[in-house]
Amino acid sequence: MFSINSFYEIIIKQLVLKVNDQTVCLAFKDFLNTKPSDIVVISEDDKYAPLWYLRYSEKYRPIIFFNDQEPFYTEIFDNMFQLEYTDTYNVADSLNYHFPGYFGLTFNSFLHDVDYFRHHFLVYATSEKSDEVNHNMKSRNFYNWYYFSHGFIALDWFRNLKYLPANYGFSKVFICFNNLVSGNRNYRLNLVATILEQKLDKFGYISINKDNLKDKVKNEIFNSNNLLSSRSKKIIFKHLYHNDNNFEIDKQTVTGELSANDNLEVLSLGLIHVVTETIFYENKLHLTEKIFKPIVARRPFILVGAPGNLSYLKSYGFKTFDKWIDESYDNEPDPDKRITLIVNQLEKFCKMSDSNLKQFQEEIMDVVEHNFNHFFGNFRSIIVDELVDNYRRILIKYNAGKDSSHDYYINFSNVDFDSIKTILKS
Repeated sequence: MFSINSFYEIIIKQLVLKVNDQTVCLAFKDFLNTKPSDIVVISEDDKYAPLWYLRYSEKYRPIIFFNDQEPFYTEIFDNMFQLEYTDTYNVADSLNYHFPGYFGLTFNSFLHDVDYFRHHFLVYATSEKSDEVNHNMKSRNFYNWYYFSHGFIALDWFRNLKYLPANYGFSKVFICFNNLVSGNRNYRLNLVATILEQKLDKFGYISINKDNLKDKVKNEIFNSNNLLSSRSKKIIFKHLYHNDNNFEIDKQTVTGELSANDNLEVLSLGLIHVVTETIFYENKLHLTEKIFKPIVARRPFILVGAPGNLSYLKSYGFKTFDKWIDESYDNEPDPDKRITLIVNQLEKFCKMSDSNLKQFQEEIMDVVEHNFNHFFGNFRSIIVDELVDNYRRILIKYNAGKDSSHDYYINFSNVDFDSIKTILKS
């Protein structure tokens, strides 16, 4: 499997430029960065033009913007249309790509120029399914190119675990990793506080980024504009504001790099993984590498995410544990009720005897082995097919009503998409 560090380079060279070699591709400069001011051109082109050049050029150029690493947020999307042009600068070293030239720039308001761009092939690559994405793509005349970006990320980050012996031992009932606990991720404070309220913390390993935790808790519970209910704020204040627990699992400092943690010993500390995903409040189908940690560790999991995301995971061929865990929480729209349902299920296992926990682990063995083998097996083919097929579909949609003589027609009749899939799966 190719490295995620070369993902854009490979997708652009093996797919995008084979369809149209004049396509300009854009992305955020750094991994997991969503600052509109850090958008860069990553496309191979004879001019290596800054983005403002496109506005005044008579030459037609399809444009693809890759925003596939983080969830889609309307405010970020809107901000990209408000920025002014700044001087270009070379960022080849920081990008670690191998195209002969890259230029950093901010988005110019040129995309407001509907008269110029109404015929252009404007594509926005995303990693979520939501009405928010669909509405924004339609309003800005973009075609949405969806694929499971974090599936590719996880296949790269956790590739070594395929070759390690299985570790079925565990020392506590559950393990729950948390890093960011502010903003849209403040539900994690509610989750941990509810676990403490039920006195379940002694049965599990829980991590929270302790850096200025007291200030973070205070900011969240006194913020009238966030999505925490008054009930959850009371529980958070009661159990976390004055709490001196370390909330550490394996490191003194919890950092973003832990997303890529492939330490099987650490991942095996708890029997059940309580996976706190990036998306919880919003009505989005969006999963990250987090859900694959229990899968590569051969562990059962409870998914703390937005409604419908367990079904979303199953659509990719993975199995869940509905025979043993009441997964009705996945259909609960109310955030507080969803947390309560999840902690209630966790409590059921915390009350089990050691022998019953061992029996549970034996009973789920077929499911965890299926998930492990599927992740390192057919999963890659599924998401490669999806990536290529979805790009081909938007090309067909774009060309609808145009014939090959049309000025803006994209001719891809000679592109062998099956061969491209074979290359990307190798």
